[in-house]
Amino acid sequence: MSEKSGSFFRLPPEEEQKGILLWFQHIYNHFNKMFLMNLITVLCMLPALFALTYLIATRDLVFWAAACVLLILAGPTLTAMNGMAVRIVHRRPVWLKEDLKRSWKQDWLPSMLLTAVLVALWSALIYAVYLVILSKDWSLGHLLLFLVCAFLLTGFTLFSYQQLAMLELSFGKLLKNSFLLIFAGGLRSVFAIVPTMVLWLGCALLPEWSMLILLVGLPMLSVYTANLIYRPVFQKLFLTETDDNGTTEEDQNEAV
Repeated sequence: MSEKSGSFFRLPPEEEQKGILLWFQHIYNHFNKMFLMNLITVLCMLPALFALTYLIATRDLVFWAAACVLLILAGPTLTAMNGMAVRIVHRRPVWLKEDLKRSWKQDWLPSMLLTAVLVALWSALIYAVYLVILSKDWSLGHLLLFLVCAFLLTGFTLFSYQQLAMLELSFGKLLKNSFLLIFAGGLRSVFAIVPTMVLWLGCALLPEWSMLILLVGLPMLSVYTANLIYRPVFQKLFLTETDDNGTTEEDQNEAV
């Protein structure tokens, strides 16, 4: 009985699955690392989340400024989380401690700079939505405009951290590539971005459950799922040849 259960749920790591089974296979093989990385990311974001809570309660812009600064300081951890998701999806070696150390030692400046750009863009969108709500002059045009902006910003956020985590690029080229990748993927971009939008919107609309949703794995799982959907495009455009285990020569040198 126990042997049958074990073999039923165990997916052979050397034999890559297809479709939804591939999603479960990656989570099964890397569950501990994904859970720990998600937990570390949420803990790093926690001060900013508290500041946002006080902002909503008091409408004091001091808390908005505090939340922005605290999110920017969490930028390297966000880069490390995205890097782990990309490595898992593309069957590269994954090291939790080393990935975090590399992000904080080598990529801390571009990570914080990128996070500052994203915080400014998202703040502008949220403030625009807030002003329209206050004016009580909603229209279908407003809704469509905000949805398109949210779609573009979500894709830009996903692909910018993805690029920063995996590729050596100048900051300007990173921003340009991230924007172009939204359109390069076609329908895959839509299927990668829209679920991420829905998940985070649901978290925002359920504040009493938001902390539980975050701890269960929303940040890591949303990034991982989006990268898995987008994998063929990213693989075709950027990744080099790999061996049978999905490891490049660069990864092998890092492991040594």
